[in-house]
Amino acid sequence: MRGKEAGITDRNVRVVELGEDRGDEAAALMARALYDDPLMVYACPDPAERARWLPWLFRWSVWKGYLFGRTLGTEGRLDGVAATIGPDGGEFTEEHLARFGYGRGREAMGAGVWDRVTGALRIVFGPADEALHSAVPGPHWYLDVIAVDPDRQGLGVGGSLIRAVNARADTDGLPVVLFTCQPRNLPLYQRHGYEIIREGMEPASGVRWWGFRREPAL
Repeated sequence: MRGKEAGITDRNVRVVELGEDRGDEAAALMARALYDDPLMVYACPDPAERARWLPWLFRWSVWKGYLFGRTLGTEGRLDGVAATIGPDGGEFTEEHLARFGYGRGREAMGAGVWDRVTGALRIVFGPADEALHSAVPGPHWYLDVIAVDPDRQGLGVGGSLIRAVNARADTDGLPVVLFTCQPRNLPLYQRHGYEIIREGMEPASGVRWWGFRREPAL
């Protein structure tokens, strides 16, 4: 249930399911945490534009979690968030998009800027995401975004979120899949049982990516 405990973790970090009323806060945190992600820098190299674009972009992930999986965060002060998509997946309808105001991002940024940066994002993400999911054709949980506020990184928040995600997948007896372009995060995922199953580089951008899978605990 939303707002109820989703997992107990170390250092008194408690992970809960976030209510929809915290959707904008969660998207803003993702934007801060992934501001220097190589994929985001490639897609939107101008720092000021990127700071404006990312909170709108991550509304997509936050609401994917609300509607088709789970959107998790730390209890109380929001130090970290994770958005996951369940094994049944789902696609946004026009009604969904209107509900969380996704289209307002294009209006706020201007159509030219929005279309350019989202188009650049798809150049890398689209083929990589397809390659990853083709390697995991069966039911699985997808860890779409995990983010820790920059001033709270290194305190166990990320590990706490991952354990909460893993616990749900273990309950379902399903693997978890994730995608990243951030090389410094690779050891974190590997410590929590994730193995690289696909990796590559988009030639035009030079952006490298890695696809991970974690098997459910027996």
